[in-house]
Amino acid sequence: MDDGSSPFERFCLVLAQLPKGQVCSYGRLAELASLGNARQSCRWLRELPKDSQLPWHRVVSDQSHRRHRVSACVLCDGHNEYNCASP
Repeated sequence: MDDGSSPFERFCLVLAQLPKGQVCSYGRLAELASLGNARQSCRWLRELPKDSQLPWHRVVSDQSHRRHRVSACVLCDGHNEYNCASP
């Protein structure tokens, strides 16, 4: 997903694509946005403005995701589809 956009722009784009009713782990979000690691996702989520319209509440820890057996989410950037995490 290296289209010349900044890492934060890629992060926001991927976050904005999380479908309603689905979740994604911090690590998978970082991977899809080509970031360093899950900590970067977590840091930027904390720094979003309080009135942000981005679905920050759909991002969960990997342990939560596995414990609750949440179904995988699918993101589409127009060319590729990604599974956020295994159910």
